[in-house]
Amino acid sequence: MSADDRPDVPSASAGSAAERGPHTPRARSGTPRSAPPGGGGSAPPDRPGDPDYVPAPRIRRPRRQRSVTESLLSIVLLLEAIVLFFVVLVFIGLKTVSVAIAFGGGAAFVLVILITIALLRWWAGVAVGWVVQAALIALGILNPVMYVVGVGFTAFWTWCLVRGRQIDTKRRAYLAAHPELADPTPDPITSEGDTL
Repeated sequence: MSADDRPDVPSASAGSAAERGPHTPRARSGTPRSAPPGGGGSAPPDRPGDPDYVPAPRIRRPRRQRSVTESLLSIVLLLEAIVLFFVVLVFIGLKTVSVAIAFGGGAAFVLVILITIALLRWWAGVAVGWVVQAALIALGILNPVMYVVGVGFTAFWTWCLVRGRQIDTKRRAYLAAHPELADPTPDPITSEGDTL
């Protein structure tokens, strides 16, 4: 058969273009995006939209272990905040100060105590705690009973600070002898060389 008698056969490119139509995108050549570089099988899903996507587990930071000193001082400050609430009620009942001053001053005092508790991990927080004890004693100007209450809390604060440091010192010595039990997040309040 001569070349002139052969029927016209559309080329592969022309036929594929006609089959695709005007809105069908052209298929891309090469390795698919999800295929691994070496070929053979599909790569594990790497996007949250993939049906088999498994998120990587989150690595949580170890929780900081509070020192005995910090725990004891926090207890003292919380007790002072509770007592201060009743002190405000007594001042209002005795009409020592106005209601606005009593509630405003009491709320500010409690806020300072809560901030001090958050700062107890540093020695600056302990220093602010001493200021809180002095302010509590100074309330005796408004009611002499507060002199007794303030001195009592200050003595309790001092005992907790001294006793807590003794316990923390013994714990550091024990952990130094057993390094496998050492805490990876030491407390700045009990670290060596820190002074008030």
